[in-house]
Amino acid sequence: MPIMLSLIGKDQSGKEDYAQALAKQHGYTVITLEAILNDLMAQPQELDDLTTRVRNALLAGQNLRDQDLVDLMASKVKSLRTSASGFVLLDFP
Repeated sequence: MPIMLSLIGKDQSGKEDYAQALAKQHGYTVITLEAILNDLMAQPQELDDLTTRVRNALLAGQNLRDQDLVDLMASKVKSLRTSASGFVLLDFP
């Protein structure tokens, strides 16, 4: 089973640097909501109800539902679970 860490803290506290150091040293994958959302918006089409709902909300400038963010993160972790030695969730929850 892969290692799963979550780093949270104040802005400019070094979380991202620490996460990248862990990733480099141990082969972990760093996961951020920002990266997930950027990837989602870069896709040429919606893939399912969740991504369609999130994409439409972002395009409309609306706030995203907390449950949608949790579901996006869970989906990302599940998609990488077999290929990564571990994960570092950055600023989540």
